Amino acid sequence: MDGGDDAGQEVFPAHLHAFPRYASDAFRIHADWASPAAHPSRETLDALADGIRRALDDG
Repeated sequence: MDGGDDAGQEVFPAHLHAFPRYASDAFRIHADWASPAAHPSRETLDALADGIRRALDDG
């Protein structure tokens, strides 16, 4: 992970995730963790990898 002076970071960002501790907590996260967008096809991944390789080769 890039961070700190070497990455040009001048202000350290604070980042916190808070989750309920008990089953009886009223807060719930409603998210579709199994979203198809989160699991691209092999064909899509291969196409992205090819594009990255070409961009790196063109340098």
